[in-house]
This record gives sequence, C-alpha cells and structure tokens, in this order.
Amino acid sequence: MDLSGYKKFLKDDHPLPLYYQIANILEHYINQAGLAAGTPFMSEGGIADQLGTSRPTVRKAIRILLDSGLLRKERGKGAVVDLDPKIPLAVLSEHSSFGKSFSNPDTQRPY
Repeated sequence: MDLSGYKKFLKDDHPLPLYYQIANILEHYINQAGLAAGTPFMSEGGIADQLGTSRPTVRKAIRILLDSGLLRKERGKGAVVDLDPKIPLAVLSEHSSFGKSFSNPDTQRPY
C-alpha cells in the first residue's frame, strides 16, 4: 500500500490536528482502494515512514479509525479493515478545507 502521494495533503498549520488529517487520509485510501473487510492494514511504522510523521501521531489516527469502526484489531494480525463505520470521518472535516480537498475536482490528487 503506497501512501507517499498523500503526504502533500498534510499541513502543520491546518486547524485540524495532524492525527485527524492522517485519519482522513487513511479513510479515503481505504475507500478508494476498495479494501475488503478483513484485509490486514499497514503497520503504524509503515504509515509513519510513508507520510513522514511519527508513530505516536499515526497511532492516534488509527485509534480514530478503530473507534469509528472502519478498522478493528485482531490478535496476531494487528489492525484489519472492518468496514462497519459508526461515524463517517468525513463528518469531522466536512467543513474544513482539508476535507474539501478530496472532493474538489480542481484539487490535484495523488492517485
């Protein structure tokens, strides 16, 4: 799974905390890639390396995805795609420029 193209969407000066920005990127990636339920998800370290962030920041982002029902933890496998979202993350950033960047047709996308 390659997230390196999403790195340009992360902004330190954005009103949303970096971990929320990462959670939105990961949610978008899961939906765009069409990952099936039960698919093993990337490791925290792998995500951090690709996005140029720290593991604790990625851990917070994954916690949001776990709490929302998009991912679940499985013993021996780590995080896997669940696709049973309780709260769509897009709601969290719907009114922010970050959330709109994925839906704006003029925005250059990494995919």
